[in-house]
Amino acid sequence: MSSLGSGPDSLLREILKKHGLDGGRDVAIMAVGSGTARFYALQAGTVDAAMLSVPANLMAQEAGFRELVSFIDQEWIELQGTVNVTDQLLASDPMLVEKFIRATLKGFVHFRDLRSQTIAILTRFLRTKEEVAARIYDLMRPSLTQDGIVSEEIQLKSLEHVIERAGLKDPPRLEKIFDYTLAVKVRNELRAKGWKP
Repeated sequence: MSSLGSGPDSLLREILKKHGLDGGRDVAIMAVGSGTARFYALQAGTVDAAMLSVPANLMAQEAGFRELVSFIDQEWIELQGTVNVTDQLLASDPMLVEKFIRATLKGFVHFRDLRSQTIAILTRFLRTKEEVAARIYDLMRPSLTQDGIVSEEIQLKSLEHVIERAGLKDPPRLEKIFDYTLAVKVRNELRAKGWKP
């Protein structure tokens, strides 16, 4: 775990609970770093199991470790790669936020639609082999949204484990957490212009 109380920590505790175990009592949960640091802790025997994301999960497979649980196959949703902004910045410089959203959405569509170009970028960025970057892309691609915007159903589902962990009776109003107003505006403008990556 990168840190206790993080999204992955909540997901781990949920899956343990689903199988009758209490994370922290029946299973020791430790924060051992992010990214590949968890793989190296697993490889060194510092931990018996670790939650791994790409590329560390591929490194573990190549090293002969067995996958016990794939969170892709679970019914939980953990939103990753979100853009967060303060109300203050939205009020003081909405054009800056809109430009950032436009650039981010263009990059997202490029990543989603241009496999070979994206794999080349991943190869350089991750300093890995092209075939590893291709496996990473192919693992990630099915989890991407169509346009960076998620439905109310997915918004609610993504909050389920957080609400339970926080001990809340009811979820907070979605508009207090999710606001896709600018993303929808930018998406619609790009579509109207026929923009392609």
